[in-house]
Amino acid sequence: MSTKLVLPILLALLFASCEVDPYEETSGKTLDVGSLSKMKAPHTCKDEEHWVEAEDGTIYWDENATSQGTTKPGETYLGATYNGLSISKYKTHTVNGVGVEIKAGYSNRSKSDSEVRWIQTIRTNDPLGGASSPYNDPQPADDSKPFYWTDTELPNYKNKEGQNLIFYDRPTRSGSQNGIKWEGELSTVINKGNEYKPAVTIRYGFETKEGVAVPLPIEINSPSSFQDKTIAAYNKTLP
Repeated sequence: MSTKLVLPILLALLFASCEVDPYEETSGKTLDVGSLSKMKAPHTCKDEEHWVEAEDGTIYWDENATSQGTTKPGETYLGATYNGLSISKYKTHTVNGVGVEIKAGYSNRSKSDSEVRWIQTIRTNDPLGGASSPYNDPQPADDSKPFYWTDTELPNYKNKEGQNLIFYDRPTRSGSQNGIKWEGELSTVINKGNEYKPAVTIRYGFETKEGVAVPLPIEINSPSSFQDKTIAAYNKTLP
């Protein structure tokens, strides 16, 4: 089961008054960890984010909710952000080729969580460095762990910008080749009882066409079997 955020069409229909290019500015796209199957379309206007949690756990955007006092009975006002994954940037780029640039964050709003990590799998018909698709990113590995940030890199992205952990990537391919497809499968994994478990997984990426990168819609999905095996294999190495 997956939930696709087909941003250009969905946002144009629902939020035409915002005049925001969804590929140039995606601040505030918060993907809920606990209620992914119930999540409604996110709003794009930075100054009009009114997230509310209903009694049944559904997270949704209510334009009339500006504080706890203005929410419906039994609901909880969450404000601009809430527990989960947020996408603060998703756009095309032309740096040394063509591709997409993405920045995400995970926050639990309660405490610093040292056990949050990212794991990313790449699927592409144009792998680099002798890799075979799909493969764990980075490839070749920077260390013996499957995480996107190494233990050395982790402090640079941990507890920054109001998030427990930041993710950033800028995949690039040659703009002179048509038909290249690059897809990233990104999972937030959390250590619970000395075992890492995926909390939320998204897919994103691009295809090359006529010298430009065409972004793929962000898709919320369950981890693939490859991603699950990567996590399970690492868990077996833990004491």
